[in-house]
Amino acid sequence: MEDNRMMIHDYLHFMLIDLLQKNAEVFITEETIRDNSTIQRLLKNTTPDFVIKSKDKRRTVIVDIYVGDKELNSIKSKYRGCDLFADLKIVTPHNFQAELKDLLLQSDLDYLYKNFQLFLAEYHYWVACLKLKKILFNDTENIVLTALPVPSDSEAHDRDVLDFVLALEGLSNSVHQARI
Repeated sequence: MEDNRMMIHDYLHFMLIDLLQKNAEVFITEETIRDNSTIQRLLKNTTPDFVIKSKDKRRTVIVDIYVGDKELNSIKSKYRGCDLFADLKIVTPHNFQAELKDLLLQSDLDYLYKNFQLFLAEYHYWVACLKLKKILFNDTENIVLTALPVPSDSEAHDRDVLDFVLALEGLSNSVHQARI
């Protein structure tokens, strides 16, 4: 069952990466957070899936994709204290459209929704095949895949990500100094 949840989590995670890159958003993922103890300290030793820099002077956004059984309030409580500098979005397979509406264009949300529904249909199809121990005939046409454009200036985007990491480290040091 845990593998099934991880598949759903990973699908939403990679789709969100694709859409954030398409929109040239500056963000860091949990891998970057794990490798940077200063940012971990700022985030109260949590590792959300994404920390997204605001484009239009809104606050930084922390996105945690959650597919477990716990109450969302218990997940939100992990991030208590981060609300001083960031907005928190707990994304689940059931609420991702509502939670991501401030981050993504409506056309991107529609694309994500259609592809996620297709993923779930295929996922449940294969679960059924495994239970029956045979491959079922699938005569339903799939949605048309869309190739998402990749930003052309990847060096500038990489610099923006590095600047964002440095800004988060600076904020972490400021917050740490204020507590001392």
